[in-house]
Amino acid sequence: MEQGKLPPTVYVFAQGLDSQPRCRIDGAFGESDEEDELTALNNSSGRAAAAFAAEQQSQLQRAKPSASTLGWMPANRVMQLRWSIPRLLGEEAALVNAASAKVKENGVSEEADGFLKTTAGVGDSEQLIQKLGYSSGALLDHTAMSIRCVEILLRLCEGTSSKDASGGIIRPLPHPRRAISHPTVLPHIVQLLLTFDPPVVERVASLLLHVIDQNPCLPRIYLTGVFYFILMYTGSNVLPIAKLLKATHLIQACLTEETTRQLSDLQTRSILGNILPEAMIAFLENHSPEKFAEIYLGDFDTPEAIWSKEMRRHMIQRLAAHLADFSPRLKSNTRAIYQYIDIPTINYPQLEGELFCNSYYLRHFCDIAFLRDVLGAWRAETDKKPCKLSYHDALRELELDPANIKEETEEAVIRRAYYQLSMKYHPDKNPQGQARFHAINSAYHYLCNRSRISNGPNRSHLHLLIRSQSIIYGRYRQLLVPHKYAGYPMLISTIRLESENSELFGSKKQGGVSVDLLSAATELAYETVSTSSLNAEELRREGGIQALQEAFARCSSLLSRDDSMNNELAVNVCCHVTAFFTVSTKFPASRECIHEIPQIIRNIVRLLYFKNLPKLCCQAAACTAAFCDDYWLCVNVYESGGLFLLLYHVLAYDFTLDESGVEADESTNSQLMLNQLSLLCLWALSRLAHQQEGSSTGPLSSAEGGSVELALNRLVTPHITRKLLALTDFPQPVPTATLGPLISEGGFLDPSTESGQALRRLAKLLTTNSATPCLIWDNQCRAELTGLVGEQVTKIVKTGEFDRDAVNSFTHKTFAGELLIGEIFVRLYNKQATFPLEHPKSFAIDLLRFLKKDLPLLPIPSDGRPATKRRVSHIDSALEALRNVVRSYPGVELQCVGHFDVLFPILDMEGYDDLKLRVLDVLRSTATNTECLKDIHASKLLVGAIMLFRSLPQGICFV
Repeated sequence: MEQGKLPPTVYVFAQGLDSQPRCRIDGAFGESDEEDELTALNNSSGRAAAAFAAEQQSQLQRAKPSASTLGWMPANRVMQLRWSIPRLLGEEAALVNAASAKVKENGVSEEADGFLKTTAGVGDSEQLIQKLGYSSGALLDHTAMSIRCVEILLRLCEGTSSKDASGGIIRPLPHPRRAISHPTVLPHIVQLLLTFDPPVVERVASLLLHVIDQNPCLPRIYLTGVFYFILMYTGSNVLPIAKLLKATHLIQACLTEETTRQLSDLQTRSILGNILPEAMIAFLENHSPEKFAEIYLGDFDTPEAIWSKEMRRHMIQRLAAHLADFSPRLKSNTRAIYQYIDIPTINYPQLEGELFCNSYYLRHFCDIAFLRDVLGAWRAETDKKPCKLSYHDALRELELDPANIKEETEEAVIRRAYYQLSMKYHPDKNPQGQARFHAINSAYHYLCNRSRISNGPNRSHLHLLIRSQSIIYGRYRQLLVPHKYAGYPMLISTIRLESENSELFGSKKQGGVSVDLLSAATELAYETVSTSSLNAEELRREGGIQALQEAFARCSSLLSRDDSMNNELAVNVCCHVTAFFTVSTKFPASRECIHEIPQIIRNIVRLLYFKNLPKLCCQAAACTAAFCDDYWLCVNVYESGGLFLLLYHVLAYDFTLDESGVEADESTNSQLMLNQLSLLCLWALSRLAHQQEGSSTGPLSSAEGGSVELALNRLVTPHITRKLLALTDFPQPVPTATLGPLISEGGFLDPSTESGQALRRLAKLLTTNSATPCLIWDNQCRAELTGLVGEQVTKIVKTGEFDRDAVNSFTHKTFAGELLIGEIFVRLYNKQATFPLEHPKSFAIDLLRFLKKDLPLLPIPSDGRPATKRRVSHIDSALEALRNVVRSYPGVELQCVGHFDVLFPILDMEGYDDLKLRVLDVLRSTATNTECLKDIHASKLLVGAIMLFRSLPQGICFV
């Protein structure tokens, strides 16, 4: 290396590289290159170079246009390295200079010296090989060399804008852009896309995007085959490709009269019209490259785009077949240039039967203006009657024998028979044959059009008509609020016919469409009801609630805990009907109707048993919470075992998912759905307990089964129960058909809202271990709760009833011997007297109530029995806790006012010295408050207490 340049006599080991045809440094072909190079070699090198040149000359005389090299040869004779550029940034040159200096200092071997001859007198033009051939002293491979070349070309284009500072177009085009877009250069850059190497393809796409800017070559760049090559790429880094396609696909001069007649306007104007579906071209034009790249890489079936990996694979296969002649030719001759041939239109099997209009597939999208026409078409389709004429009757009318009809000659035979008979019985020739002529004419038209004549309502058409109405109501709900839905008679008739169909869940050929029709009908029912209260009342009057219950009962009875036995469409029907009943609870008349059919609530609550269907369970939990807004519906929920079925899911919450910071989607992360289900069940439990709390009488608070609050106190501790009841203090959401409004931003379950945060704190509390004065909860507690709930749920599913005494006899072994007063474990509180209490005054009142209840049960004098000792220990702990809470929270002592008649008698109890000491501590703590002293004085208890001082233990002074 000399002065950052690689002399032309530097040799490289060339294996498999084409030595001919070659191009000059300026990119043009030339036949006299050999002589020029020999002259240069003879003038600048010694004997070794001369011998090498002579040997090369003899080889070149023998080798013709395409020759493959093998061995050492001058670098500037290798075709792949004979590019040049006006100027290069000198980062790599510095590395090459340093490497050359090191070689000169340390010397080189004889073998290297024989090949690496240096020469003075290198021209002013810097060849690419002199700058790019080495990287840190090592030769680059083909891929690295091509990447470096494209990067430099890209930097040159970025450094030379095609517009001036004011936005005016620069002419002539800057030299780098003009040179790259030359017809002899641009095709070879484009053909680098056929390497399918991700870094190369990405850089070439970015380079082309810069080159075409304000370039006259843009309208004819399609002739290089760039659109074929770039769409054959299988990688996922397609954003530069999407940007290039969006910038170029409508600016190609490729229109013909034939394509103009056959294709729509957008496909006509786009070079991609024969390659991509029309919807994808429209999506590319209407959206950003980033959005198009997302669609291009994914699987989508939406009104705007139907595209999948299978369709992309099919497109690449068709493009590869179209380029089958060029690919092998390019391998044998890298200087070959693609000759453009238009590709036939690629047909996608996935789009058969689809109709694309404007910017949407009509199967997926309907406009609100269609609603009235859709109802009319639905009515007409429903009223279709089977054709009275059969195939055999029509043949006999034409005097043909069905046994003699062959498929290949059928059309000609029928036509001939019709012609003969119509001539024979034509009214103009045979006035008596008019009736016969009309019969013959009807038979002939039936045989010609029998493929389009249906034998009654077409189920596929009915499905499309019903689904289109659901889409209209879903998209234009606000506009349809004041309008009453007019299709309930047909809708209810469809639901009943489908639910009574004996082949509803038969084989796919017989029952597949029927089930889907039922699913679409139930979906339309809840869409219309959720839009307007007028619709809810109309549906109730038409008997729709009973019809939906019948369909729901049939589908829900076929659900299973085994996923392989579940029918997806049956699950969808259950989801839609459950959503319908959720919305119906907003209307009083509908609530009354639901109350009159108790099977509805029983079946919906039973859905919570199917843990393997979390989405359906979420719908059931939301519906159960909506039922609890009405007292009598809430009673039905409780009597149907709702308490246990809701507790069945609360322990499935995983707080680590919410706190991980990782974005998750319910379609790909099952735990996210389980978390939502757990939160919904907690919310429903809070609604259930709140209704009981609001009524002092009735089934929810009966002594026979115990109240819901009492049951929750025993099952999940009073602390958790209080927090459940506190959830009702938040604004409650309006019942909705979908879970979206609950989970979306600002919804009841949204983690950014106070209600969502409270629910998550409560769910986390139930799924973690805790040992505080407020809560003792660990793995054993969860296991015991799961065991009891599992037994009751199994019994509910099998018999429809649960054991009402099971809760009363249940106790957690973890804290079976603990003294629990209110929601505080007294033993732990006395150990942690400084533990912050949320409601210290309530705790003091609970302690006084406990003392008032248990003190009269103590025998006087003490009999020393174990039961007595246990009660004394509890009373002692309660007194200690009362002293602690009075000392820790100023003002709490006021709760003792009116209760000193409970404390002072302890001083007169014989045989309970420890209790006397405890009560003195309490009295000493309360005596600091003037109101307490006044109450003691008013109660006339102080004189009696003074008389008892003599009986106190020695050394005690009451101050």
